[in-house]
Amino acid sequence: RELCLECGVKFIACQMTMDVFGFSKEDFIDGVEFAGAAMFLEYAADADIQLFI
Repeated sequence: RELCLECGVKFIACQMTMDVFGFSKEDFIDGVEFAGAAMFLEYAADADIQLFI
């Protein structure tokens, strides 16, 4: 995780999934960004690699 952050990898949590499972931003590790599907797709369209987990 530290190496990924140092290399500029973005961790984006899905806001809809967070809502479904009752997670809050405080439940996540530092460095995670939060976005809806539309925001992610806009970012992913310009990214070289995407990994959905």
